[in-house]
Amino acid sequence: MSRSCRALCLLAVLASGCASQLPVAESTAEDVPTAIVVAKPHHDKPQRRSEVPTERQVMAAVNDEESIFFSLGGTEIDAVGKLKLQAYAQRLKEDPSKVVTLIGHTDDLGSPSYNLAIAQGRVNAVHEILRARGVPQMQIRRYGVGSEKNNAVCQSESCRQKMRRVQMMLGG
Repeated sequence: MSRSCRALCLLAVLASGCASQLPVAESTAEDVPTAIVVAKPHHDKPQRRSEVPTERQVMAAVNDEESIFFSLGGTEIDAVGKLKLQAYAQRLKEDPSKVVTLIGHTDDLGSPSYNLAIAQGRVNAVHEILRARGVPQMQIRRYGVGSEKNNAVCQSESCRQKMRRVQMMLGG
């Protein structure tokens, strides 16, 4: 860079530091909005953001008949779960157009990576039993979510027990 170019750059920097600043308007607490309401187009009513579900709502949303439950940190299926999977396997074999999606869940205890590994282990355990009962691989999908869906909602042990499951969603 030439001397004259450097001199011009230095001059520009110095001049910008001397420029007068415009006054900045001060805001008070009254000026700051406390909530933002977004209106839906073509509607008169404002749209509310979805509220976080309560522990009771989360527990009520669990379909016990379509779920296999597990112990804390466990991936072993108990006798009740095995009987449920036997009946489920029979339904799938009777209708080859049906596909089951196995969704692994955990409680919110432990790190996200640990919970994802546990959820995947539970899904694999259910998958193995369905395959051993004669369900074709083409009828089974697997998905582990860990504690991502209901993270920190459960505060009681009974709620956490409901989260330790593999949900079986039948589609076709």
